[in-house]
Amino acid sequence: MLLWIGGIVRLGLDGIRIMKTIRRVFGFVILAVLASCQSTGTQIQSENPKDEKSMSSTISYRINCSLPNRESFVRDTNLYRFKLTDGDVGKCSTDNKPYVGTKGFYKPYSERSEIVITQPNLQRNNEYVISFNHRVLSGYDNADRNETFLQIKNCGDSRVPVMAFLRRDAVKSKRLAFSLAAGGDDTQVWRVGADTVGLAGDGWHFYEFIYSNKQPSTLEVKVDGMEVLPKTVFSNVGVCESYDTVRIGNYRSGADKKRGKSNTTSISEYKDIKVEELRGSR
Repeated sequence: MLLWIGGIVRLGLDGIRIMKTIRRVFGFVILAVLASCQSTGTQIQSENPKDEKSMSSTISYRINCSLPNRESFVRDTNLYRFKLTDGDVGKCSTDNKPYVGTKGFYKPYSERSEIVITQPNLQRNNEYVISFNHRVLSGYDNADRNETFLQIKNCGDSRVPVMAFLRRDAVKSKRLAFSLAAGGDDTQVWRVGADTVGLAGDGWHFYEFIYSNKQPSTLEVKVDGMEVLPKTVFSNVGVCESYDTVRIGNYRSGADKKRGKSNTTSISEYKDIKVEELRGSR
């Protein structure tokens, strides 16, 4: 009886020891699993870093003059959307004035939805890369009405160092146009194409404007890594301020109602906008 009881006691003590051993082993396993999970999580984070700078814009901006209506410009974090409908007269002082150009070109007014990048600005005698992703959701197809999607300005009048136009209904080789030193005595207009990137579609395209505002100035333009405007030298007309500003959005001629014309609705979006000074440009 005593041996039997002692056996029970010995068995109970052995069982306690076994249970403690199991708990220790289980504890080690849990710690190992947690350490493994923590290590894996760290690895995933390092492979997929959340770069806050890349998730938001690197620019500061203001509305150019003011908007034709509330839907003309909408920003959602890193996405900038511009919209112009027929009759959206811009709010700048010259937008409601008619213009008669050469070869019978006439515009009764200008339509505008633009923002001005205030920081960073483009200090004189430097070289910069202005880059962004851009897509057109509708419009930019109003026959002889070119529509800008980027301007570089310096003076408050009609002198503009760089104007970039897009006309998706033009022949493929002339859908893009770049007016250099617009409003000056030596204006250059280059009409070029980017056939392989499909400008007639609604996909995203990556633009790079490599711009030097030294005198004389230069401009080179790439779309999706393909050079569409070779490095071109021009006499800069931006001599009013010590810096240039970049303007993005849509600026276009109003339709000639006397000829029964109307503009289609143009909607475009920008994201990942950057203005960067090239190293060693000073």
